[in-house]
Amino acid sequence: MTLAQWLKGIGSNAYAPIVTGPGVGIHDTPHIAYTRTYLWDLSDYYVSSVQAGVIWLLPRTGQTSK
Repeated sequence: MTLAQWLKGIGSNAYAPIVTGPGVGIHDTPHIAYTRTYLWDLSDYYVSSVQAGVIWLLPRTGQTSK
């Protein structure tokens, strides 16, 4: 699954992703309670950190693709 597919699948955009350069931040709220685990298995992004209620993703460029 790609990030775009995950974003499309969660339903309404209650919280827009935070885009900073190549990174993307996803607000870790109850809205994504049942789908947040899929963020750790995306084919185009990987979870780089989780800070202050935001799951930070970076592109897999240079990383081994799944």
